[in-house]
Amino acid sequence: FLKGGFGKISPPPPPPTFSSSSSLRFVNLNPATSFASVVSEAKAVLLLGGTMKPFEHFSRQLFPALPSRHLSFFECGHVVPPSNVLAVSLPKGPTGSAFHFTFRRRTSHDIIDELGRAIMNLSKVIPEGMV
Repeated sequence: FLKGGFGKISPPPPPPTFSSSSSLRFVNLNPATSFASVVSEAKAVLLLGGTMKPFEHFSRQLFPALPSRHLSFFECGHVVPPSNVLAVSLPKGPTGSAFHFTFRRRTSHDIIDELGRAIMNLSKVIPEGMV
């Protein structure tokens, strides 16, 4: 299928009612495939963001045909002070519904709505926003 073999074919989740048709869907797991047109058309590409270490992995994935001598790296220290970082696990949403994000429930409208309510509530009380 794809050069490098990064892909996945899976049947879609079963429909809620009986259906006589069958289908398969292909999910491209190789970011280089989507990124190739950007790299081929651009004079320069800047990747900016956090948590991209080890970058060698990203550079091999996103720029597989680009010689390493054409890549430049620049990094800064952590720019957000530790006092501004908080990681919290929420076991349940605002209505008390448990957050069980399992494969089976990933498309449940109830759990997605509950997650949306939780994010909306948090965004109202967290000063200066959240990521």
